[in-house]
Amino acid sequence: MRKLKYFLILILAVITLPSAISYNSETSPISIKGEVELGVYKDVRAVVFKQLIDANKSILLDVRTKKEFDAGHIMGAINIDWYRRDFEVEILRLDKSKQVLIYCHSGNRTSKAKFTMIGMGFQNIINLQYGINDWAQSGFTFVK
Repeated sequence: MRKLKYFLILILAVITLPSAISYNSETSPISIKGEVELGVYKDVRAVVFKQLIDANKSILLDVRTKKEFDAGHIMGAINIDWYRRDFEVEILRLDKSKQVLIYCHSGNRTSKAKFTMIGMGFQNIINLQYGINDWAQSGFTFVK
């Protein structure tokens, strides 16, 4: 229910304030007429995502189901399932000031999760653009 609420608020904001929202696919700050910057997200491919993981300065978040996570995930990832009712509660346990590297299977869930997280006060979210599919196609490894 909360996910739906955040989603509806986001849709309403986009519909009612189309000229007030700025968007740039490279750095993507979400702001309303520069008055309030809600956060920054960036979509990157697997090679850049791996470099960010290797820098070891971020939270690595997998939003897939536990079953998907257990079948194979990126080493060091924590799993908070987007579909769980307590997604927001679990997300709030993370440090909002840290960069969050987020991924799912193909990019659908993370595209929703990143906006929810920005609405919750997270400032820097990096999304694996085509999900774990891009990770696999790039030849990177998984752990089980």
